[in-house]
Amino acid sequence: MSGHARQRAERREVAESREKILAAAETYFAERTIDAPLNELARRAGVSPATFYRRFPTGADLIRALYDRFAARFDELFASIHDTASGWEQLGTAITGTIAIVRDSPILLPVMVRMMEIDPAHRPGERWVAPIEQLTARAKEEGMLRTDVTGYDLALTPLAIASLGAFPPPISTVLLDRLHGILLDGLQAPSPTPLTGGGTVEAEAFHNAMHRNRSGDATRP
Repeated sequence: MSGHARQRAERREVAESREKILAAAETYFAERTIDAPLNELARRAGVSPATFYRRFPTGADLIRALYDRFAARFDELFASIHDTASGWEQLGTAITGTIAIVRDSPILLPVMVRMMEIDPAHRPGERWVAPIEQLTARAKEEGMLRTDVTGYDLALTPLAIASLGAFPPPISTVLLDRLHGILLDGLQAPSPTPLTGGGTVEAEAFHNAMHRNRSGDATRP
């Protein structure tokens, strides 16, 4: 085997073993918790402990990889929303797709929370802000989306949906399906009940508050 062929084989083996570990981690952590023993995860993934720790030297490395794995699913979702659809249809696709991701990823919320503790500056979701704002503006222009909804309101939807994903099936399935209808009806114009709350919450303030609350450090600026 030539040197180039050997390198390709090694890269393929690394990618395959990483994928096996991440796929097994989603199931294993859903059955246990994200703090479950990693040696058992290695066994379930069918890799040796040495291989496991070469791919993920620390638990934080594994959490980051899972976080980015989930983020990639949202990237695919937004890439699937076509400009040929109406803004309201795009919004419906985004909400439906988010619910599907949460249903298939029951550890999404604990991984998100842990990642905020590990690295608060890691924010792949910021790349979805512009697309969300664009479809929000378009749906409002069509008269389908209530005028007091902001793009930031919609950006928080995955967090609200993910909280229901923590329930075991079939309860989570029922709750997510019901929330789907509630969200769409609540967002649609016209609405007889204005949104309350005394203004809007800026993204940076919300992110900092979430990190402070989850870390238990009430004095953190």
